[in-house]
Amino acid sequence: MASIQLQCPICGAANSVDPQSTGAMVYCMRCGKPFRRPDSPASYTMPAQQGANGFAIASLVCGIVMCIPVCGPLAIIFGAIGAARAKDGRYRGKVMSLAGLVLGCIACIAWGLIIVTFVKVAPKVANILVSQVELNQIGFACRAYAADNNGAYPPDLGTLARVRNLPPQTFILPGSGTKVPTDLSPDQTAQWINDNADYEYVGKGLTSQSNPRCVVATENASSSRDDKVGVLFLDGHTEVVTLLQLQSDLLVNHAGATSP
Repeated sequence: MASIQLQCPICGAANSVDPQSTGAMVYCMRCGKPFRRPDSPASYTMPAQQGANGFAIASLVCGIVMCIPVCGPLAIIFGAIGAARAKDGRYRGKVMSLAGLVLGCIACIAWGLIIVTFVKVAPKVANILVSQVELNQIGFACRAYAADNNGAYPPDLGTLARVRNLPPQTFILPGSGTKVPTDLSPDQTAQWINDNADYEYVGKGLTSQSNPRCVVATENASSSRDDKVGVLFLDGHTEVVTLLQLQSDLLVNHAGATSP
């Protein structure tokens, strides 16, 4: 006698069954799950209903919204669960799960690169900002010193710090690792600043009437970032220039040029 086809209610696969086995348990040839044969022949080819796969939908949504860092890992987790649920045929969403997995992986890689770049660049950017602030403080103090000394700029940073009551921290970059002593006299502090400052003072001999492009102070070459240093000019503005450009700017000081 010819066999009949029964559709597995779990995975939907067609199974050849002996028609005399009415009421017997049938094991699906695809998923291996047991199911009872229906008594009515009309039910043999009724397809199994596939349910909605919420994890697949969640995975795809999280993958699309990859601008939020946590969405990448969530897309991978939901995508893996959604793909596993869709594998046995009871749920839809296999394609959505795979798409969410791919987008989640892309998001994780992208955010990983962003974090690595930030970790490398952030200290440099922080040092640049601090350097600009400290150079501006030095420039302001120099102009105040010149106003009290017939336009003459201080001979060194130590003298500037002692006369204008600047703390030693003004002359030290946070990332340099230099520890500032706290038990020194004013003269000792001035000498310590001259010996340990992260800035080189080249304003000795300048006056308020000198060329505005004269360099007053610059970061030490040892503090340079990608061969660039912060520079304070006589007119009070600061710039980040290359070491080569700094040598060109220093020629103005060496020429002793004055403002026309």
